[in-house]
Amino acid sequence: MCATRSAAASAKASRNIAALDLLRWCSAALVWAYHAGAAYLAAPSAVSRNALTGVSLPRMLVGYSWFGWIGVEIFFILSGYVIARSAEGSAPGAFIRRRALRLLPAAWLCASLSAACVLVAGLEKPHIILDEWAASAFFLSPLDQIDGSWWTLGLEVDFYLLVALCLWGGRRWPLRWLPAALTLACAGFWLYRWMGHSAPRDQWGRYTDLALLRHGAFFALGMLMERRLTGGLRWPDWLTAAAALGACAYEIYDHADERARAMHIPHETALPLGLFLVGLVIVALAHRWQAGPRLQKIAATLGLMTYPFYLFHQDVGAILLGLLRRAGLAHAPALMAQLALLLAMTLAITLWAEPLLRRALAALLAWRPGGRTGQPAIRT
Repeated sequence: MCATRSAAASAKASRNIAALDLLRWCSAALVWAYHAGAAYLAAPSAVSRNALTGVSLPRMLVGYSWFGWIGVEIFFILSGYVIARSAEGSAPGAFIRRRALRLLPAAWLCASLSAACVLVAGLEKPHIILDEWAASAFFLSPLDQIDGSWWTLGLEVDFYLLVALCLWGGRRWPLRWLPAALTLACAGFWLYRWMGHSAPRDQWGRYTDLALLRHGAFFALGMLMERRLTGGLRWPDWLTAAAALGACAYEIYDHADERARAMHIPHETALPLGLFLVGLVIVALAHRWQAGPRLQKIAATLGLMTYPFYLFHQDVGAILLGLLRRAGLAHAPALMAQLALLLAMTLAITLWAEPLLRRALAALLAWRPGGRTGQPAIRT
């Protein structure tokens, strides 16, 4: 009876994803607003800085957009939730294959698009662009990436590998233990920081991120929220959830402090933390919202657009904004035109280029010696 209820809950959850897709898109919009309104001026990447050299940017937008980085933390919650739902009962090979089909096509396309834009704009030397393209296309996360936003993709891949390891380990390392392990590591790291030890975001800080010491609790919290829906939480799970929420809150505090220092603005934690809590509530209640077929389709398309949009919006967006401003457009219409162009490119990738590449990759992964192929299901 319990298994029947769990299966029914899982099936119901799989039908009610419109709220999660819309939340994913809103999170991407927050990150775009952060870069377009604040980071380009106060904390740009090297490519963005060069692309916008000589372009005046209004300081007033910083106060309205500096907190948009919280969208990344919401992404991690969503990843934990969705991956927990899709991984349970899956074979490790099948899980890795599904993740590869979801990640690789858009990553290859977006890395190539970003590299082409940077090359044509003459913002970096060709050999550097080639190195960054290769690092991004082949998920070499410790190396410099083709776009600053790609740092999160390394964390996602590491989380997927941990899930696959749990699936392979079976009873030795059950997937049920992963949220507790992630939370324990993350809480230990933030306790270390709280005791006064520094951990700058330099090369070592990059490895700290990739080890999920800063953000592992976000993935854990998403997994626990999915478990609450499909199987229920035991008292150790509730303790883990409380610890994960505390670690998440401290990371948001620390990130807000870092952004405030970088952008020379007053430190404020309440706004990003409040947005994060709103995102948590939406995730928790997403299964209760019955979206109509038309809205479900729109939300699904927006959800699919989120990944490629996020991957190239920062530096390609800066290149587009610089071109539009130098063409004589005022900042507000140039920003809207930049967003429209980014969305048009994203829609083309989502509806046309990515499905073609995914089908080709699925056929390649399904190939067997002797010309035999499986019948891959490419929906992820």
